[in-house]
Amino acid sequence: MPGFCRYPSAGVYQTPKDTPNATTQPTTTSSTCTASLLIERPTFPGQPLQSAITLKKTKSNMKEGKTLTEIAAELHRQKSNMRDFIAPTQQLTLEHPELRVSDKGYFPVTDHAHSQIAGHLKIPKGYYDRLRSTPELLNRNVNHWLSQREGEKRLVRTLDGNARALLSERYRPFDNYQVALNSLEALKAADCRVASCEVTSRRFYLKAVSNRIETEVKKGDVVQAGVVISNSEVGSGSLRVEPLIYSLICDNGMISADSSYRRPHIGSALTSKNSGAIEFFTDETREASDQVVFLQVRDIVAATMTDTGFEQLVERFAASQEKRLEADAFETVELLRKNESLAESEGKGILASLLRGEDSDTLFGLVNAVTDYSKKVESYDRATELERLGGKLLEGAGYAA
Repeated sequence: MPGFCRYPSAGVYQTPKDTPNATTQPTTTSSTCTASLLIERPTFPGQPLQSAITLKKTKSNMKEGKTLTEIAAELHRQKSNMRDFIAPTQQLTLEHPELRVSDKGYFPVTDHAHSQIAGHLKIPKGYYDRLRSTPELLNRNVNHWLSQREGEKRLVRTLDGNARALLSERYRPFDNYQVALNSLEALKAADCRVASCEVTSRRFYLKAVSNRIETEVKKGDVVQAGVVISNSEVGSGSLRVEPLIYSLICDNGMISADSSYRRPHIGSALTSKNSGAIEFFTDETREASDQVVFLQVRDIVAATMTDTGFEQLVERFAASQEKRLEADAFETVELLRKNESLAESEGKGILASLLRGEDSDTLFGLVNAVTDYSKKVESYDRATELERLGGKLLEGAGYAA
């Protein structure tokens, strides 16, 4: 395998001189000012997200999200419109389509929050969804079970006046605004460029690629080291840092679970002497504890963007070229669809990508087919799940020998 290529940086992002259309992009010094980084918490000196954007976002055929400027604006908007409450479960009342939080107000319930209410109260989701067409019956069921939860408290997270999550009082929020701010600083230090980013109703994503570390996985197929940083504010997953292989020729991203960092949103109970519902604000102790986590994220990003970890991942990817699929393309994709609960349309799309490629009889081809199809799905969340599936397939269990 050709050696790894690193390009020294001296205040500029560099591309190899023999690369067509190579450019150098100077960095800019970000300004520092006083800003509130936490919604409805005391302000403290810090760097606002907008001024932290000194990284370039390159044009990519990966699943596109927002521009960095749009992400900064949206996260700032959300930061200014979120409110959190800790309330005894017995002081929560569903008056469909709204949730009443004691004396704090009425909040329309999102689909995601409805699924969490159903899960917490152990009401089968299918039955719960049918009840939504008969509000009185839904209210009666939900409020009965809420009233039985004596001594229990829940964290209600709202955004734009909507109840977007109903979580345990032990849930530890890491707000996307702070995750983005700290991640951009870490990526700048690691000399990366942003390939794709998005914030959905469930998660925040930042996908970046190294300007310095790349190699060929096969002749003419150059791949670069990358990293995916993601977070959920609504209980849809941990704060995660995951290695990424980015293919220049295919413009695909494959996410590996190897050496990934996950920080669950679990902490000590958000206790209060108040017997009623209270609005939750992050105190200085929690802010300091959160900063420890963000420092860990920076360390993991730096460790991910090294030759050693990337080389090990690329060697496995290159080896998949020699692993022949145990069945033909049609049977393999059908097995994959059943094993991974893929939609029929997803199976058809992956099969089409596999048959178009040069390696339709190898595990390498199957991995590339899955990540290629990920660019075509509408949902950014789903596209990322398929990029992770590509990394999972490198194990080859059940598909290749």
